[in-house]
Amino acid sequence: MFDEFSSGQPPRFILGETLLSWVMRCLGQNKLRNPHLFRGAINQSLVPPKRMVPGVVASWPPPAFEDIEFDLDTMLFKVMHDTYGTGATVLRKQFAARQSGLLDIHFRHTYCPACLLESMVTNGFPIWRQSWCYTTSVYCVEHRRPLMRPRDTFTPERRIWDAYLYSAGEQTGRSSLFDRRIAGIAIRMQHWIESLIPGQELTEGVEALYGLLLAKRTTFAPGGIASVGFSRTQQVLCRLNLDLHERIKYGLNDSDPYQRMGALLLTGWLSGMVSPAEIVYLGHHDHCVLRTLPPSPQQLGRMVTLTLSAEEVMVVRDKLVKLGEISSTMMSSFLEGFDEATSRTLRSSRPKR
Repeated sequence: MFDEFSSGQPPRFILGETLLSWVMRCLGQNKLRNPHLFRGAINQSLVPPKRMVPGVVASWPPPAFEDIEFDLDTMLFKVMHDTYGTGATVLRKQFAARQSGLLDIHFRHTYCPACLLESMVTNGFPIWRQSWCYTTSVYCVEHRRPLMRPRDTFTPERRIWDAYLYSAGEQTGRSSLFDRRIAGIAIRMQHWIESLIPGQELTEGVEALYGLLLAKRTTFAPGGIASVGFSRTQQVLCRLNLDLHERIKYGLNDSDPYQRMGALLLTGWLSGMVSPAEIVYLGHHDHCVLRTLPPSPQQLGRMVTLTLSAEEVMVVRDKLVKLGEISSTMMSSFLEGFDEATSRTLRSSRPKR
C-alpha cells in the first residue's frame, strides 16, 4: 500500500486494486471530490439496453458496457484525470491490464473470499483485485485457494458488496494435502502463462490451445474438453449458433475456476510443466482428472478434432502448429495425433466424384 500523491490529492491507491474498486471504496468512505461526477460516469458506462435483466447475460456477445476498470479511454478515467489531474502514466501504471486475456466486464465475478474479508479488516472496505479479472485466473496466489464463483452473477457496480456479504456467511475449512498439491500445480501454470511474451508464436499457440479446451458447448457444437470434463455442475446449454471464435471467447469468459484449472492442467501435461507423477497423483484424488485425461497425448489430439468441423480444423491447425516450439515429447505426440485426425477429417469431407 502506498500513496503517490501529496496532501489534498486522491486517497491512496492500493496495489492491485481495480479503478472501479477504488472509486466505490472512496465513495463509500466519502473521500472523493465531486462524487456526483464519478457516480455519473459509472451509471453512464453501465446503462443496460431495454429489456435486459441486470446481472444476466442472455446472449452473446453481451451488451456493450464500457470497461471502466481497465480501459483508460472511458469516461471514468477521464473524470479521474479531470478531477485530480492524474496523468496517463500514473493511471496506466496503476490500472492498466497486465495480461492479454482479460475477462469481459460482465463476467468478472470470481474472487478470493479470504482477500475480501482481510481487506475489509485492513481498509474498512472490500477490495476487488485486478488479478481476478483474467481468463487464466484460477487460484489466489496469496492464500493458495481456488477463486470462488458465486451461483448468482452480480452487476459490476454491486458485485463488491454482494461478494463480500456472500463470503462473510461462508465457512472455510482447512486445506488438505491434495488441496495444497493441486494449488501448487495450478499456480505454477498461471505463472508460466503470465510469463509468456504477448505476440510471439508460442504465446499464440498456448492461448489457442487454452481457449479451445474451454470452448462453449452449444446445441450446434460440442464444448471443449476442459469445459465439459471439469464441469462440476449442470451447465445451461447455449442455444445460439456461434462460430468457433465466438464459442472460444464465450467459453473463456463463462468458464468457472475449476474448468480453467482443468485447461491449465491439460496444457501443463502436454507442455511438460506438469509431470506424469503429478498427473497420477491428481487422478487418484480427483475423479474429473481421472475421467477427462486420455491415456495418451495422441488420443487427446484426436479428441480435439472431434469438437471441430472440417472448416474449423484448418483454422485451428494453423494456430496449434505454433506449439511445436515447446520441446516436449508429450506436445509432439499431441500434435501428431491432431494431424492424423485432421487428415482423416479433411479426406472424409471432400466431395465424392
